Amino acid sequence: MKTSTKTLLTEIDQALDGIYDHGENAAIGKALLEDIIGVPPHQLPLNPELNLSTTTRQLWSEAIDRIKKHEPVQYITGKSYFYGQEFRVTPGVLIPRPETEELVALILQRHGDQSNLTILDIGTGSGCIAVSLASKSIGAKVTAIDISDQALKIAHENANQNNVVLELSLLDIANESLPNDRYDIIVSNPPYITEKEQGLMHKNVLEYEPGLALFVPDDSPLKFYEHIATKGKMAIKKGGWIYCEINEHFGDATVALFENQGYVKVELHQDMQGKDRMLSCQKP
Repeated sequence: MKTSTKTLLTEIDQALDGIYDHGENAAIGKALLEDIIGVPPHQLPLNPELNLSTTTRQLWSEAIDRIKKHEPVQYITGKSYFYGQEFRVTPGVLIPRPETEELVALILQRHGDQSNLTILDIGTGSGCIAVSLASKSIGAKVTAIDISDQALKIAHENANQNNVVLELSLLDIANESLPNDRYDIIVSNPPYITEKEQGLMHKNVLEYEPGLALFVPDDSPLKFYEHIATKGKMAIKKGGWIYCEINEHFGDATVALFENQGYVKVELHQDMQGKDRMLSCQKP
């Protein structure tokens, strides 16, 4: 029996009513249409009517049930998009965020015309930052580190999928040293959400995404920036830069931290919502 794509999208919207808004419901529906039924969004007008097998219908229903339990659609489809490229994601890595795309854009805006940069991505997760910088920079050598073996495997797959080479290393920035005087740029999107902020977050994040990559204790919200600042001084070359995504509520405190460590040109950058979301600074 034929089913219209419009009917399928309406099913999603009705099933998720009260969980997400209509815009997000539509985005989820289109992602599932592409993954389960093979109709990407740009082909929806060309596929108004579909013949769905019993198996496909069952997969569709199962996916809706999983979404209703707040599971992120990216973990169901196994993929997400970041800076114009497709990335594999699993529950062991964070789902890439638009705000992090802005961090990549800032770096490329400032350094995109420089060649053969050495770049370190601390806490690479899916590898979205490292892969994007490696693919968009001229001859860049990008190293990506993480505390998670699982994350590094996903980052390796994403590097291969997007035809770039990363140097991957299992390393705990809190307890291990970085090589001296090696990098032109250090970039990081470290954990920065405090425990008390968890109450403001949606279940699809709290119940499914890795807390290790998200949360910091209330009494030490800047602990990862302290490690980045202190160890970055040795690892980054003279005149090199550090770029971080930050917690909007600790912008001034994060600036002070890097200034106290001797960095210059310490600057906050706002995201598209006008929130303090990024920090840049230079080693003198």
